[in-house]
Amino acid sequence: MPSVGPMGDSIVGPILERDGDRLRVGPMSPLFLPVGTRCDLRLGTLVRVTIRHHDGRDEITSIQPLPELA
Repeated sequence: MPSVGPMGDSIVGPILERDGDRLRVGPMSPLFLPVGTRCDLRLGTLVRVTIRHHDGRDEITSIQPLPELA
């Protein structure tokens, strides 16, 4: 569920794919990690990511693991 704000969007969902400098969180298109950054969270981890639109692509500015919902 995207939430638009002045600094970018916030997306909550599980990590569905992890490929080098890209992640797919929930139904979103690939989101790019900043150069030199990697994500070691496991597939399926529920996260909140904040993104910004940079050079024509969605770049992750922060990743926060969230507790699983029961």
